[in-house]
Amino acid sequence: MKRLIQRAAALTAALCLAAACMAPVYAETANTEKEENVYVSLAGDGSVADIYIVNMFALDGKTEIRDYGAYSSVRNLTSEADISLDGDSVTVSAEAGTFYYQGNLKDAQLPWNISVAYMLDGKNVAADELAGANGHLVISGSVTKNKLADGDFYEAYMVQATVLLDTVKCRNIQTEGATEANVGADKQLSYMKLPGQDLSFTIETDVTDFSMEGISLNAVPLAIHMEKPDTSELDGQIDDLQDGAQQLDDGAKELAAGAQELNSGAAAVASGAASLVAGANTLSGGAAGLAGATSELSSGLSLLIDCQDPLFLEMIRSNDYAKKSLHQALQSGAGTIFDSLLSAANTQLENLLTRTGLSYTPMTRENYAAVLADVQQQIGGAALKAATEEARAKVTAEVTAAVQVQVEQQATRAARAQAEAEVRKQEQPIRDGVTAAIREQVKASITEEQIFSAAYENVCTQPGAENMTEEEKRGAAAALAASEREALLETVTDTAMVSPEVQQQIDTQVENEVQKQVDAVMAMPETQAAIQQQIDGQMVSDEVQGLIAMNIESAMAGDAVQSEIAAAVEQATGADSALIKPLNTLATQLTGFDAFYQGLLQYTNGVDSAARAASQVADGTARLQAGAAQVSGGAASLQQGSRSLTDGAARLAGGSSELAEGTGELRGRTSDMDSQLNDKIDELIDGFTGADYEICSFVSEKNTQVDAVQFVMTTPAIEEAEARRAPAQEAQTLSLWQRLLALFQ
Repeated sequence: MKRLIQRAAALTAALCLAAACMAPVYAETANTEKEENVYVSLAGDGSVADIYIVNMFALDGKTEIRDYGAYSSVRNLTSEADISLDGDSVTVSAEAGTFYYQGNLKDAQLPWNISVAYMLDGKNVAADELAGANGHLVISGSVTKNKLADGDFYEAYMVQATVLLDTVKCRNIQTEGATEANVGADKQLSYMKLPGQDLSFTIETDVTDFSMEGISLNAVPLAIHMEKPDTSELDGQIDDLQDGAQQLDDGAKELAAGAQELNSGAAAVASGAASLVAGANTLSGGAAGLAGATSELSSGLSLLIDCQDPLFLEMIRSNDYAKKSLHQALQSGAGTIFDSLLSAANTQLENLLTRTGLSYTPMTRENYAAVLADVQQQIGGAALKAATEEARAKVTAEVTAAVQVQVEQQATRAARAQAEAEVRKQEQPIRDGVTAAIREQVKASITEEQIFSAAYENVCTQPGAENMTEEEKRGAAAALAASEREALLETVTDTAMVSPEVQQQIDTQVENEVQKQVDAVMAMPETQAAIQQQIDGQMVSDEVQGLIAMNIESAMAGDAVQSEIAAAVEQATGADSALIKPLNTLATQLTGFDAFYQGLLQYTNGVDSAARAASQVADGTARLQAGAAQVSGGAASLQQGSRSLTDGAARLAGGSSELAEGTGELRGRTSDMDSQLNDKIDELIDGFTGADYEICSFVSEKNTQVDAVQFVMTTPAIEEAEARRAPAQEAQTLSLWQRLLALFQ
């Protein structure tokens, strides 16, 4: 059970994180499309002990496969067809379907340097000396770049290291940077190395009678699908920036031109200041004449208050107090009516908002318009929030379900591929059994006529047969068929077994039996539990959750979702809605009366102000007469200041020319900012997602049609010698089906 979960988890994690689907590929001629699975046996210290490659081809017809690799030996894992190794060239003829062959490498450099060290109670200890140990154990591991290796695997591949510890034998487990999972009584620690980065980890634990499964490392290319973000809004802002830069440049040029005009005009101001001095003297003389005319104005304005209705105002013509009281009564009455309207409006507003939960401030003459506008804004905000939350919940459910399906499919495919690979290692015994069964069927179907025909053909090939009559030949054949029937039956059966039809039947039944055994393994509760555990782990991982979050935000920003939100908000806040329509009616009523009230105040205040202003005009003319003399003196000061204006205008003309040059440069630098931004975004996305990485062969650069390459690296288990020998002894007595089940235990 432990090994089943460990193997299924490691396999599924590697394939799910890589998103490298085991999709079929179709070969045509030489250099056939394939997948490479690199299996590395590591020593206890992490050094390479042995490397072999399982090459997989998915063929849509009979194909002459040509592959390349510096192999010491090769082995056909699928059929009995001869496979040849000539130098670095491998050739084999394969039928339609999935074909596997194994190549053992002579010498190869992994893309990574892997190191594992053990320290027991402060002393360095070799891995093979730790079985059954007791004490405080420190396990250290690292994955760094191997500078001697070819290819870009280090820069493009992620590596996951997995350590499985028995919590009965290992207590107080301490580590950092690991993804921890409980696997029955074991604790699984997983460490991740991103492309282009090194990996190091340290585990401390107290051990009793120590043993441990081998440390497994899986390496796969990191390829994350990421859509280019919507930069339309930013593009619009950049357009605004470019337009602004253009306008700034145009304005700077106009400023430079205007500064030149100002420089010229400053001289004219200096000349005009002299004229102003002369004009100020003229103003002083005219002010004296204005003082006499203001007395007549004061008398005329006093009559304005009496220019009302003759029947009503006759009685207050000579009574200033009565005039003032009348105006106050009009203002007070209008204010009382206004307050009554506001009180009724506040009651209506409170009743309207009681069921909404929205807040408001009681309306007054001064704030009623702002209060109604704020309530309308709150209604719009609440509608937008509710519509957005509803849309987000819907999008979240849809995106999560879609990602769940993808993760389930990838996990199932990965587990099935592993199961099929293990079953095919036992394909030859299956083929032998199927062949024997079909031979018995063929043998049972042989007729006596076929036996006689074989005997007759045998007689005809004997010496002297040419001198025998046909009757003699048939008699001899009958006698031979009777005496050598079993031998002739075997001969006829042998001939039938090599026919294309029978061989096709054997191939079909073998494949059916293989798939039947694979289906049985996949249906095992342990397998399904391991797959489900991996799915659950992947769904809560940072990578998958980040993918879900990214897709949610992308969908939320899409036109379809935004249209749904807008429609919901429009329905809730339209002019005819249950909340907005009464608010609009209140605003219309209060605004109308406010206009009447303000007009009344202006009228009554204006009549009184006119009378008061008449006397003020008279006083002002006297001050004008005195001020005219001051103007005369100020004109002289203006004349002096105009000289300073001339100097400043010259400096402004020079500075504006430099400004125009700077804005011209700014306009040039921002003209293609939008295209530069999009190019940089494309570069960043390609670098992050691995879109620019092209998969290449680990075995040979001559293999130009490689669809996928993945690495599976494992250190030896730490266990007693008797425990290590047990599987070999058990394998001698187990049946094929028992050995198959043992792969998942």
